[in-house]
Amino acid sequence: MERPTIQPNLKVDDARSYLKTTYGLDFPSEFFFRPESATPDGTFEFALCFAGSVSAGAYLAGVADFLIEALDCWEAAKKAGTPGIPTHTVRLNAMSGTSGGGMTSLILASALGRKITPARAGKSSSLKSAENPLYATWVKGIDITQLLGVGDLADEKAKVQSLLDSGRISTLAQEALTGSSEVVTRSYVANPLHVGVTIGNLNGFEHEFALKGPTAYGYSARVHEDVVRFSFEYPSPLNVGMPVNPMADPVDLSARPIGGPLSQWLRPWQLVGQAAMATGAFPVGLLPRDVVRDWTRCEPRILPMELGTGGTVALLPALHAGAPTKEYSCLCVDGGTFNNEPFEVARTALCGLLGSNKRTGVDAKRAVVMVDPLVVAPGDDFERLRDSDTVMRLISGLVMRSFVDQSRTHLREWTSAMAEDIYSRYLLAPSKGTASGEDAICGSVLGAFGGFLSEAYREHDFRLGRRNCQRFLQEHFALPESNPLFNSWRDKAEMQGKYRCATTDPVTKLACIPIIPLVGAVTETEPEPTWPSRQEFILVREQIYALLEKRIDVLYEHLVADQSWLVRRYLGLGWTFAKPDLLKKVHAAIEDALKAKQLF
Repeated sequence: MERPTIQPNLKVDDARSYLKTTYGLDFPSEFFFRPESATPDGTFEFALCFAGSVSAGAYLAGVADFLIEALDCWEAAKKAGTPGIPTHTVRLNAMSGTSGGGMTSLILASALGRKITPARAGKSSSLKSAENPLYATWVKGIDITQLLGVGDLADEKAKVQSLLDSGRISTLAQEALTGSSEVVTRSYVANPLHVGVTIGNLNGFEHEFALKGPTAYGYSARVHEDVVRFSFEYPSPLNVGMPVNPMADPVDLSARPIGGPLSQWLRPWQLVGQAAMATGAFPVGLLPRDVVRDWTRCEPRILPMELGTGGTVALLPALHAGAPTKEYSCLCVDGGTFNNEPFEVARTALCGLLGSNKRTGVDAKRAVVMVDPLVVAPGDDFERLRDSDTVMRLISGLVMRSFVDQSRTHLREWTSAMAEDIYSRYLLAPSKGTASGEDAICGSVLGAFGGFLSEAYREHDFRLGRRNCQRFLQEHFALPESNPLFNSWRDKAEMQGKYRCATTDPVTKLACIPIIPLVGAVTETEPEPTWPSRQEFILVREQIYALLEKRIDVLYEHLVADQSWLVRRYLGLGWTFAKPDLLKKVHAAIEDALKAKQLF
């Protein structure tokens, strides 16, 4: 078979036919354009987008924990026929994430098929992963003392592949995804539930473009931004289905691994574990990960060209060796390396690749909720080249910071999410007193690794996530009372009065009604967490510094192991004098960052 060529501008029907004939992929029309009529009257569909986080994943976990508890409580009340309960329907159709957000989305997706014990304040310290994998993973499961271990370098011949010991990450992934095979079906979760996590694909996909000119040469480009897609499926047909994505790996929630190493799991669950570790593999700091998929899940790349019912798409095949069905393995780092807010992955799952969601308060039937713990308040931090600057500061500081900032920034999505009159995009970010964004959480310190320094920091951020989510559902995730979503309510006037929130629609001036009402246990106000005291770091300071020194020593020994005796001797003399100064600078950097947050 001839290698497929780029199809730069195909109508949907022609694209579907070409994909079926050339690749054997049967795409439904709703993948490209999902009409508003696909969302039933009286139903509001939403998707979650979890942004990159590193240790601030504890905040994401808190948000997700409260959201699922709120939905569970509401569904239980409706099923029990409790009087005065809103009767409309809300459905979670999709999730996307990157880095810590990608890990959170996969942990949550796998947990939605089983019972989850809410991690409420004062009642969660002993929760195990089987009871609440979000809390057990992000608050209890990971700590700097584990990342500073030397287990990865226990073998004298081992090569240094990351600055931190990533062994605990592998164990955590297996703990978070395993559990009882008993399946709990949640009626508010679409079947299948689409989940897409971004990865930094170091192999990349090469695309070749033929260009007009006097030579036969074209233009080749290698793309490293990648998405691993899943469709999590219940064994029951009770839930309303979503359009099938042939490029998503199906994951059977009833076939969850109940133990054993990841290498012995069923193939789809192995991929879930690989993707969870890969999307959070912070470059250089943590170990890169292999992700193994069928080539058919990767090709072709489908790009929107013209939106709308009569829109067009481009189909871009990638160059590869062997048959199109060949297994594809790639080495990956953190998904946030190239895309730290995979908003479009979530949005297009709701409306299709060429579609859009209605935005006005009276028309909105779908929305993406973006949860971003590292939103930065604007400030004047214009940089200038100083006489004291070194090339290392420029590379490791300014350039790397700019690279990360750009991967986080998608101005169109942010602008739409923050507009008061748009009801198809919402933003949930940390807020506490007068502090907001990354200023309100502990996990943002030290390049977002600071939360790993103390469980108290992660506990604070998790609690704030639950509190912020409660207020978000009460006051912001709402629609004007004129929206048809609420037409099915019994005793409409009485219930609107009971559930009406303080916000009003800026266009119609009508009061707004929460999309997800709080009923039952979640009506009790979530306590605002107390900011951790300086004593928390003092308690662990000496232990961390001792582990840090040991880790640095072992890294040094392995890095120079292949050098000659003479080179090692001279390097050793230099290291004897350089190490104390290096440690002093690292200690100062940690303590200065914590002092700026009043954590030390």
